[in-house]
Amino acid sequence: MASIQPRTNKDGTISFRVMFRIDGRQAQESFLTAETAEQFCGVIDRIGGRAARELRMAQEMGSEQAPLLSEWVREYLDPESGLLSGVTAGTRDNYRMIAERSFLPRLGDFPVDLVDEDAVRAWLNWQIEQPTVKYPDRTISAKSVKNYHALLSGALGAAAKRGIVARNVAYGLTLPKGFRPPICFLTEGEFACVYRATLEWYKPLMLTLASTGLRFGEATALTWADLVMVNGEWCFDVNKAWKQGERGQRRVLGPPKSGAGVRLVSVSVEVVQALGTPGKSHELIFKTREGAVVSAGTFAKYGLKRAVRISGISKDPRNHDLRHSHASWLIAKGVPLPYIQRRLGHENIDTTVRVYGHLMPDALNATREAAADAIKLALLG
Repeated sequence: MASIQPRTNKDGTISFRVMFRIDGRQAQESFLTAETAEQFCGVIDRIGGRAARELRMAQEMGSEQAPLLSEWVREYLDPESGLLSGVTAGTRDNYRMIAERSFLPRLGDFPVDLVDEDAVRAWLNWQIEQPTVKYPDRTISAKSVKNYHALLSGALGAAAKRGIVARNVAYGLTLPKGFRPPICFLTEGEFACVYRATLEWYKPLMLTLASTGLRFGEATALTWADLVMVNGEWCFDVNKAWKQGERGQRRVLGPPKSGAGVRLVSVSVEVVQALGTPGKSHELIFKTREGAVVSAGTFAKYGLKRAVRISGISKDPRNHDLRHSHASWLIAKGVPLPYIQRRLGHENIDTTVRVYGHLMPDALNATREAAADAIKLALLG
């Protein structure tokens, strides 16, 4: 707990010394006014003594032109700035809430050009220990922290493009070891067990997610008009996805996650037959018994989780793991990663390689053997 000690200087003026601790050792900072001293005490309470001192030094060293990170994030999320496009008003509201309860309490008062890798790592290490809002006895999930980090990285990336910072210091930083969101890959046999245990109403959606690798919001936005025949093959014309709506509005239709998300995804005749009798062109292919949109939570609870429990498999997949499992089956069949990238709608193949590259030991062996053959030829020649 920080304390303030008024101090009379030799010239008769009064300064205010803030006493606090860093790693158990006494530390102090002096201020000209009681107000600034009290503000510094508040910063110590929020982010700790060491970080508060670093912040004060950063503010003294920072460029006058560089906005605070809190100010930059506000501009980044402002639709008028044009820095972030392709998201709904509801998503922007959600991003603001995420920023305010994740990295801004720790980093928001830093000039954006003085937020460095160490500061981001320190925030990540702090964030993973924080309790959830809904369940104070639980810490925040790895997936949530990953999303928080992605938002910070997006804001810093926009600052780099504007020339405000030299580079995006958050890009490429990984979550602390042992705290990365786990991916649950189902084998084809495990999925078969889960599928057989699925309620009949959810079987078409379950089969579609696993057989196409579509994102949940893409699959549940499909209408019968999106099931098309192209060159003699059935395909889903993926051109929209469910997005978070404005406050008070549960969801709205918008474009897929990225430009690459607009794509044709081939689908087998068996899956088409499992969809049942086609409805009107504008009707959703997948919906609840009441005719509403299938939410991710509803499907997870009554579709996937229920089926997993009944099937008896030892794994605990999430909805998105059906997409991951689909990709792993393609890799096992020798499908090249660029094809998988296009099918999944990844904007950049780096994403495909990062998430699924470790599943390609055969490809690594093949490249090693090809290189070895070339070297042998050189040595023998």
